[in-house]
Amino acid sequence: MSKKISVILLFVAALVVLTIAFKQSVNRDSTSVQTKPLALTHSWQIFKSTSWQVSKQDPNTKQTVIYSDEVFYQNETKQSRFKNPYIIQDKETSAYTIKSQQGQSINDQSVHFNGDVVIQMIEKQTPSENKTLKSEQISYNTLSETLTSKVYTEITEPGLIMSGIGFKANMASGKYRFLSDVKTVYQPKKTESP
Repeated sequence: MSKKISVILLFVAALVVLTIAFKQSVNRDSTSVQTKPLALTHSWQIFKSTSWQVSKQDPNTKQTVIYSDEVFYQNETKQSRFKNPYIIQDKETSAYTIKSQQGQSINDQSVHFNGDVVIQMIEKQTPSENKTLKSEQISYNTLSETLTSKVYTEITEPGLIMSGIGFKANMASGKYRFLSDVKTVYQPKKTESP
């Protein structure tokens, strides 16, 4: 009888060892499952980049500098995505900077900025006329040099804060307008008493 019990115990112990070995094998296989490589959605990418665009004919007329933490570009669709883009466009009489958390260009002509968008317009001849635009999203068309936004946008300039929902601006002419819920706060300069 004791031989039968020891054979049964040995059989049960062997089953337990096989069960444990099988479970460890399954766990090891599930963690080392070969996955398909990720399909690339971009043609090229660059990290922590700075690029310059300077006119060959007249380099002092206009220069554009673009900084970005990440850029992903698709050659076929001519689309790109940016992370933390910061753009400086410097002209003879003025300059402007654009920064945001995200950016995307479409067909190499329309650029959409999202997340804490800040645009500073700097007048070199009359710095007292500098303007700052803030919005959560804004689009820029490089061909028509127009800015558009469908969300709350605010412009601060000396002595004035204007805001509204929806915004259109022509960067070449400097003219802009808000589309709805327009609010204006006038802040006159304090005059010093004699």
